[in-house]
Amino acid sequence: LAARTAIPPTLHEAIALEGGSPWFAMTRVTLPLMTPIILVLAVRDVVVVVQNAFVPALLLTDGGPANATLTAPLLIYRRAFEYGELGYAATLSLTLLLLTTAAAALPLWLAARLAARQRTRS
Repeated sequence: LAARTAIPPTLHEAIALEGGSPWFAMTRVTLPLMTPIILVLAVRDVVVVVQNAFVPALLLTDGGPANATLTAPLLIYRRAFEYGELGYAATLSLTLLLLTTAAAALPLWLAARLAARQRTRS
């Protein structure tokens, strides 16, 4: 909402005066100006989801009935501290790190690709 309110209202007024549709205003003005904020939030949310999935799953359900709420961090915790399989837990941790990095890099890659496409259009 803060990013949306930071967009000067004169841009939307100009689009309205020229007879532009709300869809045109959203796709050509609002979203391109909000892209850096959306990008940062997307990367942050990917990391937060991976980090914050552990505590509720451990405290509330401990993996749930028949491992229904077993998450990757909880599996790593169990392998390391309940079963003593530290090597396997380290491998799982590295795999989770690589998957999180790939998931966080995806919005950045998409944004770079869209920016390159925008540059070739102009």
